[in-house]
Amino acid sequence: MVNGISVEHDDAVLRIRLDRPEKLNAVDTPMLEELSARLGDAEADESVRAVLLAGAGRAFCSGGDLTGGDTAGAADAANRVVRAITALPKPVVAGVHGAAVGFGCALALSCDLVVAAPSAYFQLAFSRVG
Repeated sequence: MVNGISVEHDDAVLRIRLDRPEKLNAVDTPMLEELSARLGDAEADESVRAVLLAGAGRAFCSGGDLTGGDTAGAADAANRVVRAITALPKPVVAGVHGAAVGFGCALALSCDLVVAAPSAYFQLAFSRVG
């Protein structure tokens, strides 16, 4: 695991996991930059035919980490992640369970396909932040 991102290459599938379960996979700038880099790796690796994006623990992603200090440039990093997903010429599947809130919702919706568990819920709460 590097910067809250775990990666597993299983045959033709690259499994990328948001791996900060203690924070419900809330993202900070280093985590977003790592996610963007792993998506770039997926594009460059011809053995990767599809990407699976999931979250560890009880949630997919609870949005931005509002309690951490590593958030400088997070909005730009988040935009790069969404652009990397939407531009990737390989299918990206989001496996969503629990919360997909704020950026987590945008992250899931930027994928080509969302497979949602019965526990999944999606919420855009940007107006309540601040």
